[in-house]
Amino acid sequence: MTPENIKALEEAAVSLEGKQVPCQIGLAEVYFRSGLLSRFKVPRGPLNWARYQSISLIEPWMDESPLFQSIVPPAEPGSLAAVEPGDFIAFKTGHAVHHVAIMLSGGSFVHVFGDHGLKIAPGMPDPYIKRIQRVWRVK
Repeated sequence: MTPENIKALEEAAVSLEGKQVPCQIGLAEVYFRSGLLSRFKVPRGPLNWARYQSISLIEPWMDESPLFQSIVPPAEPGSLAAVEPGDFIAFKTGHAVHHVAIMLSGGSFVHVFGDHGLKIAPGMPDPYIKRIQRVWRVK
């Protein structure tokens, strides 16, 4: 990903900060607004769907989409070693992957944080790092 693309992602994230959206929909919107991806259908379960489910909506969507590639070899669970700016990072919450973020520059990342909406965090805290399960990159 070029520095210009990373800047476009970061500007799009800033424009959406605080917006109340479901996790994967908010992050897709970051990519849409950046101009790096054209609009496409994003899966969405009912409100609070994830906390009651042992299957992920995110993993099949990312794995089956022609837009993304899983990082090979996959990132070790609990590691940022294979992560680059622009990558989607999937976190296990409960029994499956139900949370996703986009890595930005300088170790910051954007994700949807409950009632706070879409947020840009300056760094990834250890509890998040320990829950990393998957990483996907836009092709």
